[in-house]
Amino acid sequence: MPPPLYPESPAPAANGLLRWVPRLLLVAAGMHSIIAVVGALSVWGDIMKAGVIGAVGSHDDRASVLWFTVCGLALAALGALTQWIVRTVDRLPPPLGFWLLAIGALIVALQPVSGGWLVIGIGGLALVAARRSGEKTYVA
Repeated sequence: MPPPLYPESPAPAANGLLRWVPRLLLVAAGMHSIIAVVGALSVWGDIMKAGVIGAVGSHDDRASVLWFTVCGLALAALGALTQWIVRTVDRLPPPLGFWLLAIGALIVALQPVSGGWLVIGIGGLALVAARRSGEKTYVA
């Protein structure tokens, strides 16, 4: 019988990192989203004044705010998915850590003073958590 989609209580984690990786992803998503809104209130005002639909156009500041917001939402989705995986199978897939390391490395390479370091850190923790949870070889 397959495990329930949403267990009433989380499965007992093999290590604490299994619980912390999704939480850290959700915290990073929250920070990203807060910065996207609060740090760009004037740009959001311009978007609202332009009528929202098609408001980005060729405005680089609006495009930047749009993608910063979308990335925050994507991080939240990844955090929620990771949390569901941990609760369902009590493991993390190693590719999660590798992908986060790659994303963080790209961010840091292009913008060293950024949250890319946080993504690299979470990626490293995800790799350690996957290894400790007994996840074996990844096969596509």
